[in-house]
Amino acid sequence: MAEKKGFPIHWGSKGFSANINVEGTHVQLFSGYPPEALGGQAIYTGFYYVEKKIQNGNAISTLFRKKLEDTGLFLPSKSGVELKVTIDRPWTEREIVEFSSIIIDLAMRIKEEGLKE
Repeated sequence: MAEKKGFPIHWGSKGFSANINVEGTHVQLFSGYPPEALGGQAIYTGFYYVEKKIQNGNAISTLFRKKLEDTGLFLPSKSGVELKVTIDRPWTEREIVEFSSIIIDLAMRIKEEGLKE
């Protein structure tokens, strides 16, 4: 999905983040960690970065937080700021499509709003 949509991927020593390029600034959409990571294989949202860098970021985070919670996959992380899904089983095709669709919609909304001034 990230490759098809042109989302820049940033690789770290323990995982990666998928981003959207907004006027030359990368804004994190989500991050992923492998099974050997401290918390296990997981995906975390990037709402902190949306709120920090994007116009109306709080409203966007609220809307997309609800959409991800409604999938039944994502729960609040320990920080309370982000959502997390632990990947402890293969996802169904429906779950993959639903998650991908929400992330693509989130990226489009971020681009529409643009960076904070």
